[in-house]
Amino acid sequence: ARLLYAKSPLSSSPLCVVDCALLCDKGWNYLFQGEHSPLRMQNITLHFRNMLSLNDKQFMQLCTVMQDTGTAERNRLIFTASVEANGMLHQRYQRLNHLHCTTVTMPPLRTRKSDIPYLASLYISTLNLSDTRDIAGFAPDALALLQKYDWPVNHDQFVRVLQQLAQMTHTSYISLADTESVLQQERKLFASVPTSSFSEFIGQKTLEEINQ
Repeated sequence: ARLLYAKSPLSSSPLCVVDCALLCDKGWNYLFQGEHSPLRMQNITLHFRNMLSLNDKQFMQLCTVMQDTGTAERNRLIFTASVEANGMLHQRYQRLNHLHCTTVTMPPLRTRKSDIPYLASLYISTLNLSDTRDIAGFAPDALALLQKYDWPVNHDQFVRVLQQLAQMTHTSYISLADTESVLQQERKLFASVPTSSFSEFIGQKTLEEINQ
């Protein structure tokens, strides 16, 4: 989602992430009634995550409001979702058809381990800019450890782990010891989570075609 945002015509405008799994009653009410709710904005990128955390009524309400208020016409919308065991998106996402979504299927990170050094470097550079940090990267053995891990929760987990490691480090390079410690916590936390592929609900096209 962040790469699509960075390559889009709206990359100079805000990216607003709405994680439905984290919405409490107050946050849910603000989304629909708040004066500065992202649903009221225009010319921004709205990234919705974990929409299946909503119940049927909430999911339908969100879809209806986006349709009735022209949210998609005023902004760029990105919906991320994991596919089910049959390789298909949950049937709820059919309700988004009226927004004329297309689908980009991203292979799971565990099948793209050769990309991990590049992705890690890209994200560390982003953290350096946003947090005025000066992290040069990973120690070689720490980077190798990242490549060996299976990443059962895919890209979101990868980004969260990098954020945690960046906060822990006090040197120019993220160490093997810190990386081992964080990944050990991840193994315990997600020991029972099956690996699954990950879909970004926005288009079976190249980035250039999507951003036209």
